[in-house]
Amino acid sequence: MLFENLMAFLVPAIAFLITGAIAYFSGRARSASALIGTGLLWAGFTVWMIFGMQQSSGWDGLGYLIALLFLSAPAGVGFGLGGLVGWLRGRKDIHA
Repeated sequence: MLFENLMAFLVPAIAFLITGAIAYFSGRARSASALIGTGLLWAGFTVWMIFGMQQSSGWDGLGYLIALLFLSAPAGVGFGLGGLVGWLRGRKDIHA
């Protein structure tokens, strides 16, 4: 029981932290291509899971739903927050 509870919190936290860090450092470096590439990977995974869930029958779609809830949603939140914070903190202000 402890392992399942640990994994229910650990996997989403790791997905959040990894994508948040990638987006933060990409945003801080003002690398729009890295942000777009990471966003496309996340969107592709999300669409793939939604499509798989729609094509499955019965309880088979539960795995896709779990992947959406525990992988895709935290990764999307981490990507959005990390990219926004990194982009805002990476401004190169020129003081005259």
